[in-house]
Amino acid sequence: MTLPDQAARELIASRLDLNLLVEAGAGSGKTENLAQRMAAGIADGVYEIEGMAAVTFTRKAAAELRGRFQQTLEVRLVDEAVPEKAARIRAALSSLDRLFAGTIHAFCARLLRERPVEAGIAPGFTELDEIADLEQQQQSWREYLSRERARGSETLRALESAGVQPKDLDDEFRRVCLFEEVEFPSGAAAPPDAEAAWDSLDAMWADLGPRVPDALPEGTKCAVQKRASDFRWRRRAARSRRSADLVTLLTIWDHTPKVTMKWWEGCAPNTKQLREQVEELLGRFRDDVVTPYLSEWRRYVYRLAIELLVDARDYARDMRFGRLALNYGDLLQRAAKLLREQPDVRRALQGKYRWLFIDEFQDTDPIQAEVVLLLAADEAGKQRPARRIDWTKVRPRAGALFVVGDPKQSIFRFRRADIEIYDQVRRIIEKSGGQTVPLEASFRAVPALCNWANDVFATVFPDAPTPQQPAFHRLEPVRDDAPATGVRVLLHEASVDRNELAGEDAARIADYIRFEIAAGRRRPEDFLILTRIKRNLAVYAAALERLELPVEVSGAGAFGDSEHVRELAALLRSLADPDDGVVLVGVLRGPFFGISDEELFRHRQAGGVFNLARPVTGGQVEAPPEAIPPPPPVRARRGPDAGQPSLFEVPDEPSRPAAESALVELQAMYRWTRQLPAAAATERILERTGFLALAATGTPGGADAGDLLHAVDRVRQIAEDGGTLAEAAAALTREIEGSDVESLPLEPGRSDVVRVMNLHKAKGLEAPVVFLADPGTSGGSRGVDLRIERDGDRAVGFLRFVRRRNFAETILGEPDGWADRAAVERQFLDCEEDRLRYVAATRAMDLLVVSRWEKATAKKPGPWTAFDTALAGAEELDVGEATAPTAVARSSAPDDLASTAETAASERQARLRRAATPAWTVESVTGGERHEITVREDDPARLLRGPATGLEWGDLVHKLLEDALRRGEVDIARLTCLAKWLTFGKSELASVIDEAVETVETIAESDLWAEALAAETRHVEVPFAVVEAGSSDSPPVVRHGVIDLVYRTADGWAIVDHKTDQVGAGGPEELADRYRGQLEHYAEAWRAVTRDARVTTGLHVVRAGEVSWTS
Repeated sequence: MTLPDQAARELIASRLDLNLLVEAGAGSGKTENLAQRMAAGIADGVYEIEGMAAVTFTRKAAAELRGRFQQTLEVRLVDEAVPEKAARIRAALSSLDRLFAGTIHAFCARLLRERPVEAGIAPGFTELDEIADLEQQQQSWREYLSRERARGSETLRALESAGVQPKDLDDEFRRVCLFEEVEFPSGAAAPPDAEAAWDSLDAMWADLGPRVPDALPEGTKCAVQKRASDFRWRRRAARSRRSADLVTLLTIWDHTPKVTMKWWEGCAPNTKQLREQVEELLGRFRDDVVTPYLSEWRRYVYRLAIELLVDARDYARDMRFGRLALNYGDLLQRAAKLLREQPDVRRALQGKYRWLFIDEFQDTDPIQAEVVLLLAADEAGKQRPARRIDWTKVRPRAGALFVVGDPKQSIFRFRRADIEIYDQVRRIIEKSGGQTVPLEASFRAVPALCNWANDVFATVFPDAPTPQQPAFHRLEPVRDDAPATGVRVLLHEASVDRNELAGEDAARIADYIRFEIAAGRRRPEDFLILTRIKRNLAVYAAALERLELPVEVSGAGAFGDSEHVRELAALLRSLADPDDGVVLVGVLRGPFFGISDEELFRHRQAGGVFNLARPVTGGQVEAPPEAIPPPPPVRARRGPDAGQPSLFEVPDEPSRPAAESALVELQAMYRWTRQLPAAAATERILERTGFLALAATGTPGGADAGDLLHAVDRVRQIAEDGGTLAEAAAALTREIEGSDVESLPLEPGRSDVVRVMNLHKAKGLEAPVVFLADPGTSGGSRGVDLRIERDGDRAVGFLRFVRRRNFAETILGEPDGWADRAAVERQFLDCEEDRLRYVAATRAMDLLVVSRWEKATAKKPGPWTAFDTALAGAEELDVGEATAPTAVARSSAPDDLASTAETAASERQARLRRAATPAWTVESVTGGERHEITVREDDPARLLRGPATGLEWGDLVHKLLEDALRRGEVDIARLTCLAKWLTFGKSELASVIDEAVETVETIAESDLWAEALAAETRHVEVPFAVVEAGSSDSPPVVRHGVIDLVYRTADGWAIVDHKTDQVGAGGPEELADRYRGQLEHYAEAWRAVTRDARVTTGLHVVRAGEVSWTS
C-alpha cells in the first residue's frame, strides 16, 4: 500500500546527508521513522553506532526507541543481500550497548561526567530527581528566610511591612528556580507618597459615606454598596495609617463603579442624580488616586520581592553545589556552558557525537536547543574555534541533525517548553540546507476521527506558521472505517448542578465501560478517560471502582488526594512529636483505631493523657512487643466522625478501656521509631496495622497502596539523606498539600486497567475508546503570571505576584509595562490551549466520546465547549445497562449459609486449580539429555573420566572453542590463560587444561574449522527461544537453547553442535541418533528466525574428530 506521504518517508531513510526536521502528525509512526533512518545510516556506512546519540522525552520512550532500532536492524539483516551492509548491521547489533538513548538530562549528565574538570564541577556529583529537587528547594527557601530574619534583612522587613508574607512568594520562588538562567530585573521603584493618598481617601469617603445607608438593603446586588460596606469595616479596623492598610482600602475601589438604582431607593430624592454623582466621584477617585498609587506601589513591592527571590535562588544553587548535587536545570545549564565557553571540549565532543536524533522536539526549551545545536555545529574548517559561540548563529553539519516533533502538540509552556524556540531551530535547519518534512499519514485513528479532527482544526491552525502557532497539516487515515466508530456525545442537561456534574458524568462513563466489557466487546485497557485539569480525577476513579473495574490514575497532585497517605502522615507526625496531643487525638479517631469521642472523653475524665512519652494512666510507659505480631482481624469499632471500622485490633481486655489500649499500641510504635530506621519502622507499622493490605484490596487499581509505598520510599529517601522522622513527616505533609507529586499505582505498567488522567499526562498515548470528560470545569486557560523575552543567548523575565484565596486573587506586585507584556503572553497561552484540544482530539483510535453540559456557554465555557459546533450532528452515546457486580446472596438460615460457604469454597478451589495450571511451559532443547545420554559402563571403548568432571570438562572445551571461533584463530597462550581463569577454584580440572587446549588445537586443523572460518557469516553460541503451539491437553511450550555454531554456506545454513561425550561401541553414529531430536529443534528455530528453509545440521563428536551430518 502506498502511503499519502510515501515520498517523505523515503526521503527520511535515503537523504542521510540532510538535516531534517520531521513534523510528525498524531499517530504517524514517528518512532518507527526514527529507527528506520538510524538503521539506514548504519547499513549504508554513513553512521557508526558509537557516534550516534538519540535523545527522547522520557526514559520509557528511550527504551522503546532502542528496542525499535534493534528490531529494525534485525529485520534488515534478514533481508539484506549486500554483504558489506550486512556486516555493518551485524557489527552494530553486537555493539548496541554503545548507543546512547536517553533523556536530554541523562545526555547532559554524560557530557559533564566525561569533562567534569572543564565544567567546573566535582566528578562525583549526584543527580536530583524532581521530587528530591523540590524537597531541597523548599528546605533552602526555609533556611534562607531564617538566615535573613536573623540578619535583620531590610528587604524582608520591608516586604512584611507591605503586607506580603514569605508564604505568598512560595510559588514564585519555584518559578524563579525553574528559570534559573533568566535574569529578573527588579527595577528601582520607591514607595509612593502615602500621606497624600490617605488624604484623598478620607476626602472621598467624607463625600460618599453619608450617601451610603448604614443598613444596606437585604440581598443587595449593588456593587458600590457592597464595596462601601466592606470599606467601612476595614477602615475601622485599620491600624493608624499603615501603607499596607492603605493599599487594602484603595484596592476596594480599583474597579469601574456602577450603581444599581433599585437598591438606592429612599436614599435620596433623585435616585438618578445620586447615581450620576456617585459614579462620577468614584470614577474620578479611581483615575486620579487609586490607579496611579497602586501601580507605583506594585512596582515597589515587585522590586522587593524580586531582590529577595533572586538572592534566595542563588542561595539554593550554592546549597546544591555544596552538596555536590545537580538538578535537571543544573545539568542543562552546565552542559550548555561547557560547550559554549570551552572550544577544545566542544570540538572533541562534536567529534564523538556526530549524529544526533532528537524526539519530541516540540517541547524543547532554549537550553536543550543550545546543547543540541552546539554539538551539531560545523566548525571543521576553523583552525581555532571561537572562544565563545552563540548557538542561534551556528550552522549545523550536513546530516548531523534529525529532529522529530509535532508543534501542534506543544503543550508544556509552563515547564519551559517554548514554541518560539522550535520555530527558531526550524529556520536554522532550513538555512543550513536542511528541510522540514511533514508526515501526515495516521496509523492510529479511523477515517471518521481523522476527518472530524481535520474539520475542527483547519480553522484553528494557520496555513503558515506564526510565532505563536504552527501551520496546519491534515491527518490522512491509513486504517479503514469500522462499525461503532467515530465521535459520540455524552450529553448532560442544564438542570444538572455544576457540583454534581462530575459525579454524574463519571457514573455514566463507568456504566458504559462496564456494559462494553460485560458484552465482551472491550477490555479495561481499551478505555482512556481524560480531564482538562486534575481536580476531579478521584471522582472518576471512584465511579469505576464502585463497579469493580480496575483503574489506574495518573496526574500531578493526585498523590495529595490519597486519604491513606494523609492518615499515615498524621500518624508519623504524632510519633515524631509525642507531645502533640491534637494530632494524637486525630490519629485515635481516624481509621487506625476508630476511637469514639465518648471513649476519648471518658479517658480524659479518668485522668488519662494524650501524650506518647508519658504513662497512659500512671506508672511506666509500656514496653513494645519484642516481635511483630500477625496482623489482627478487623474489629468494628466506629468513631462518630470517622465513620469507618478500626484497622488495628485493640486488645480485648475488660479491665482496659479502648482508648487506653490504643495508646499502649501507639507507644509501641513510638518505641519502634526510636529503635529502627524511619523507613523500617514505617513498614513495621503498616504490617502491624494491616493498613497497606487494606489499601491494596480497597481499590481494583491499587492506587491507594501504591501511594502508601511511595510514601514509605519518601521516608526512606529523607532518612538516607540524614533527615529525621519529623522531617520525613513534614515532607509528606508538604507533598500532600502541594500539587506536583504524582500518584503511583501499586503495579506500575499494568495493562489491564482503565486509565484516568489529566490531559497533560496523555501526550504520546492512545486508546481505542477515549472519553473527554469533566465538562463542568473551566476551560483551563490560566492567568498570565510570567513573561520571558529572549534575545540571542540572553533571557529576561517578568513576574506578576498574586495572592489567591477563596477563588479570588489580589495583585501584590508587578513590573512596569506589565499590561503590554501580559497581552503578548496571553496570545501564546491561548494558542497553547488550542493545541491542548488538538492533543485531546487525537488520542482515540476508534471512538471519541465528548462530554457536554448544556449549561456551558461562551462566557463560562467548559473544557470542550470549543468542539460544540463540530459536535452539532454527532450521535449521543448509548450507555446501555451496566451489569452490577456479582455478590454472594445473604441469608440468615444456617443451612443456606453452610451450603453457600461450601459452594464458595468449591468455587475458590476451582479458581485456585485453574490459576495453578500453567498457561505455558518452558523447556530446554537439551532437557536432561546431558545427564541422561551416557555410554554404558561396560562399553570397552569408553574412556573413563570421573563423573564429577565429565560435564565440566565439556563446558571448558565449549568455552575455549567459542573464544577461538569468535577470534578466528587459535592462540595457545591466550587459550591456556583463559582456561586457567575458567577453572579457578576447580582443582579437579587443573590437570586437564592442557588436554582441553590441545583438543581445540586439533579441531582448528579440521575441515569443519576451515569451512566455518571461510563462511561470510558466522555466529557462535547463539541463544534462542521459540513458542510451539500447544494442544487441548497441553499448553504451549517455550523452547529455548543455545546453538554452538552456525554459518552460511552456498546451500543455506549449517548448524553444528559440539559434543564431548565419550564414544561408545556404536561410534559417532550412535551419538548422532541420540541427539537427532535436539538438532531438529535447532533447525526449526533457525528457520523461524531467518525465514530460510535451507538448514543443515551436524553433530561434531569432539573425541572422535568427526562430524555426522543429520540433515
